[in-house]
Amino acid sequence: MHDLSGWEEIGTLTFEVVSSDDVPEMVSLPASWSEVREVQKLVYNSDECEAECGFALFTSSGDHLAVVPGADVYTLAIQAPFHALPFTPENDLTAYIRKDF
Repeated sequence: MHDLSGWEEIGTLTFEVVSSDDVPEMVSLPASWSEVREVQKLVYNSDECEAECGFALFTSSGDHLAVVPGADVYTLAIQAPFHALPFTPENDLTAYIRKDF
């Protein structure tokens, strides 16, 4: 999280390479996810900042995955057909500009 001004904060994602021993649980994705056709950055723009906050993946079979900062501090919001938890993003997905990597 980054404080911008007053009560406005923006969440960003940071990626690191880790070993499988460092993650609590890993599961295999369905076979359709081996054919990712597009990856997009989700970028939040305001008068005070531009922040690369998330990403979206699209498969050739039409499935999509979106990962952005969650509404609660230090959480992620994940939207995918295999993810059953509620999708509660910090900002609505329409607030993000989609850019190619």
